[in-house]
Amino acid sequence: MLILWIVWAALTSTVIVCGAVAWFMPPGAHPMDPEKVRNLFIFMSIFSGVLLTAALVIRRRYCRVTAIQKALREFADGRTSLTPTQEEQKDAKAFGDSPAEIAVARAIFNGCVISWALAEAVAIHGFGISHMSGDRRMYLSFALPALIFLIWARPPAALIRDEIARFEAGH
Repeated sequence: MLILWIVWAALTSTVIVCGAVAWFMPPGAHPMDPEKVRNLFIFMSIFSGVLLTAALVIRRRYCRVTAIQKALREFADGRTSLTPTQEEQKDAKAFGDSPAEIAVARAIFNGCVISWALAEAVAIHGFGISHMSGDRRMYLSFALPALIFLIWARPPAALIRDEIARFEAGH
């Protein structure tokens, strides 16, 4: 579970750091033509909307309760791809994670990371247009939706623990 939190924190912090850089960066010496900025802003807004939609679909597809339940069933059946190694179990124990939590985190890892990366890309697009236009406020139009998504889509630790408890109660 810890690895999910580390990756999530890294991607989320990038959005925040880009915001700080955009805010304190002096406007470009030769900002783009306002017509080009408007057209680029419209294009990037549409493209960013598509990216956030894809992030939402991926998140809902690969990180939902049924995916967690499936991972728990496979873990209980002894699937070697989900079973943590002895070293992973030792490391996880130090952080309070159970072998089942490691298995579930491993199963949903790709879906979580891809959805977070797509949301981060939206903020990076805003950073680029903010820099090219010389208007640092443009960053907010992209960063806020990305940050809201990242906060909403944080690692589902409570959900995973609830599903593990339900699963263990049923077995």
